[in-house]
Amino acid sequence: MSEEVLVDPAQLRELAEESLRRVGVPHDDAVVGADALVEADLRGVETHGVQLLRFYVDCFQQGGFNPRPEMRTLREAPAVAVLDGDAGMGHIISVKAMTRAMEKARACGVGIVVVRNSNHSGMMAYAAMLALQQDMIGWALTNGGRALPPFGGAEKLLGNNPQAYAIPTGQEPPIVLDMAHSVVAGGKIVMAARRGQRIPLGWGLDKNGQPTEDPEAVLESGMYLTMGGAKGYCLAVVMEVLAGALSGGLMTMEFAARWLPSEPYEMCHFFQAIDVDQFLPVSDFKEKTDNLVRQLKGAKPAPGVDRVFAPGEIEFLEKQKRLREGIPIHISVYRELEALASDLGMELAL
Repeated sequence: MSEEVLVDPAQLRELAEESLRRVGVPHDDAVVGADALVEADLRGVETHGVQLLRFYVDCFQQGGFNPRPEMRTLREAPAVAVLDGDAGMGHIISVKAMTRAMEKARACGVGIVVVRNSNHSGMMAYAAMLALQQDMIGWALTNGGRALPPFGGAEKLLGNNPQAYAIPTGQEPPIVLDMAHSVVAGGKIVMAARRGQRIPLGWGLDKNGQPTEDPEAVLESGMYLTMGGAKGYCLAVVMEVLAGALSGGLMTMEFAARWLPSEPYEMCHFFQAIDVDQFLPVSDFKEKTDNLVRQLKGAKPAPGVDRVFAPGEIEFLEKQKRLREGIPIHISVYRELEALASDLGMELAL
């Protein structure tokens, strides 16, 4: 059998949605959680797609995720709010928090909502891109499990603390930046291990603090290297402050060394929405961003490069392709989904 199976996006979304419902997640929240996972796969971000579904189900079943969280507002002012996520699934908590930030931005021009006591929130671009629906700029970030040593250190103290921006355009694909502060997202190392592949030197360290090409050794140590050396490390520190410190929640170094499905992880998030129309007419802004994107894409390619892409364009084009042709799921993930469906008393119809 081929290493990949092409799956219809709608059927994959239905499987994820029903899986979440069967572990107690209400219908509307299950729709959001499933859509977030499939959107990641559609954009080619398989590390944050349905390959995580089994783990999330385990978290719900073992108590780490609360299927019916009661979010509480801890502090609030016209443009800001601090929320407690009540150990809910981070994707669902993130959508509700970003929606709140957009409401505040509509009233005040800018809205910022921070969240503590949440869980893994997947692809941060999913929450940031919600702002595009209202012609706003979205910024979403989170702290995470210990994975990065400080620059020059050999002890993991920081999360890779990813952040995402989404900026509206007119005729061009929206500008979307979604990045961790490690050289690569940890999920890429997980996927390499699944596939029995080596990884490039410079992605991570083994338990002795030495660079390695063995993804299993990096997963054992849990130590990834920062992008751009000291610059990536410093950015991760700033994200830690905005998510963990500003929300009054846990900082990464306070998290458990290993994430157990039976324990809430108490992650923290930060969401900002900017209402473009309160700065200048949206049409003028979109004309400027369209012109920027066209200038970037029209740049003379470097030797060996076919063309220049704008931020987020590769993922945008990948989504269009996968909507037409289906989502390629690695056979190991497909088998895991088969087992999950069986365990939950479902029929796999992919």
